[in-house]
Amino acid sequence: MTGIEKISARIEQDAHKTGQEALQMARQKAQEIIAEYQKEADVMRAGIAERGAASASDNRLRMLGAAELESRKRILSVKQELIGQVYKKAAVALQGLGGDELCSLLSRLCAEACQTGDEKIVLSQSDFDSIGKRVCDEANSLLKKEGRNASLTLAEPREIPGGGVMLSSGDIEANCTFLSLVETQKSYSVVDVAKILFEEG
Repeated sequence: MTGIEKISARIEQDAHKTGQEALQMARQKAQEIIAEYQKEADVMRAGIAERGAASASDNRLRMLGAAELESRKRILSVKQELIGQVYKKAAVALQGLGGDELCSLLSRLCAEACQTGDEKIVLSQSDFDSIGKRVCDEANSLLKKEGRNASLTLAEPREIPGGGVMLSSGDIEANCTFLSLVETQKSYSVVDVAKILFEEG
């Protein structure tokens, strides 16, 4: 499994975990919104009953139509929020990796992202201190297995918000930070994640 596939799998796993809870929450919100607008429609209908049944009926229909529209908008907003939470959870889970698992993931990301094999690996200070040499060695080993140039070296560590790794070659940098990778995954997996979250059953 490649580094990107691992991140993708993590996102799908989190979506499955959150799915039923999210669906129940969305349904409950929908029921609350419809009930709220039904109540408003009934109050308005009672208030205008004296002006005629036809007018009351028209207003009730308008209110129910507005309630349905507002309900759909609120449900969409809740769904978008829940989908966003899945990706946030994936990023947090990746940030929580350590030891061999983190080393393996960062090594694969470096091997996948490098273009020339001469890039410098940029890690956070803590990752540099704990697994920096191993990440570099394992990434070069992966490149060698693929018959590619394997001359990656470590750069001076620097702050990497959210964790992950960057590859530097002169003025060009490949961004393999976890936040960036999760955002990239979101751009083409959000439809699938939504299906998982809100599937029936």
